[in-house]
Amino acid sequence: MAALDRDVGAAAALLIQRYGEQARQHACRRVDRLLVRGDVQARMLWSGVIAAIDELQQRARAARWRERAEEYRICAQACVSAGARIAYGELAKCADGIADSMELDAGGEEGRRDGANELIVTARAVGGRQISRGCEAR
Repeated sequence: MAALDRDVGAAAALLIQRYGEQARQHACRRVDRLLVRGDVQARMLWSGVIAAIDELQQRARAARWRERAEEYRICAQACVSAGARIAYGELAKCADGIADSMELDAGGEEGRRDGANELIVTARAVGGRQISRGCEAR
């Protein structure tokens, strides 16, 4: 069973490498074709590949949010105005919160994306225009 899991994970990684964000759609089309042919075993195997793609892409998205949070913390440290520091600090908290939720729950990506956009808009409003004019390298 472990060898099968490795193979499924390797197939998912290859599809992501080849098709990027479209890997899941590609695998779903494959499942549809297998369903039409009546190949139940292969369809079940490819359903596992889809689950592995979802998990790998979720981890990658969470890592990107962590990187974004670190960039916001760096900006906060470089800001001259207090308002901009606060705003970037809030952005970092939002990005960390989104990454935390992605790491805890692999499902519901659409809702998190909407929540992420809302949180970022809110955090930017904390500092308002100070973000654009208040950050300078020290």
